[in-house]
Amino acid sequence: MFAYNTESHQFSESEVAELIKKQQQRERKIKPVLDDIRLAKRINYDAAREEAIKQLEEQLQKIETDFTSNEMDYPRKLFLIENCIYGVDIQPVAVQISKLRFFILLIVEQTVNDDALNRGILPLPNLETKFIAANTLMGIERPAQLLLRDSRIEEKEKQLKEARHQFFKA
Repeated sequence: MFAYNTESHQFSESEVAELIKKQQQRERKIKPVLDDIRLAKRINYDAAREEAIKQLEEQLQKIETDFTSNEMDYPRKLFLIENCIYGVDIQPVAVQISKLRFFILLIVEQTVNDDALNRGILPLPNLETKFIAANTLMGIERPAQLLLRDSRIEEKEKQLKEARHQFFKA
């Protein structure tokens, strides 16, 4: 991508840093898929092997398409919305406005391609569990025994986290 020479190039230092960062992110996403493809090529069963390779190559193509067709802020914002942002308001209208603002935030970051399926626009996430209307000023009473950690509770929390992730992608 870049070579050392004495001639100057057309990129500023910040652009060079951004290009290098983008390439590193791309390589981090592609490496596990390539490893899986190499593993699938070692499988002895021809039909299963070909199907596994086909699925992994489709996954690799999707990663490539996502990186070339969308701005870099889209995956970052999607990650932050899914894992870091929750909203509670007593007014349902305020909750709806928040959801709308996040939808607009994500739509703006996508690149429109008239030739692609759905014009190249990725489906928007499900925000129904991220923003809710509720009264947060009401306290709850917790019995003293709830302060102790239980492995069953931890397992249920893991299951809940996975269910939230699946619901977000639905």
